Amino acid sequence: MIEYMRLSPAEASSRVGELRAVYKAVFSLPPYNEDPELADAFVGRIGDESQLPGFCLVAASDCARLVGFAYGHRKPVGTWWRGADRPRRTRCG
Repeated sequence: MIEYMRLSPAEASSRVGELRAVYKAVFSLPPYNEDPELADAFVGRIGDESQLPGFCLVAASDCARLVGFAYGHRKPVGTWWRGADRPRRTRCG
């Protein structure tokens, strides 16, 4: 049975290895085809982003094993996600 829980920034930090493993498993597959190094970059981003106002991470666990997550945070008025105003690039292969 899948259980969902909200993790605080400290809790997310303590489970960063699990978060990295899920990120790598998901984003190494098509259509993303990300290189393993990008999972390491994710670890840096989540560490920084977990300190931003409004950070929230919801983790999905199956029998205490992390199987998915989603997170976000507030952005200051007038700011925009870098690259969100351009068409999505796809990588084939």
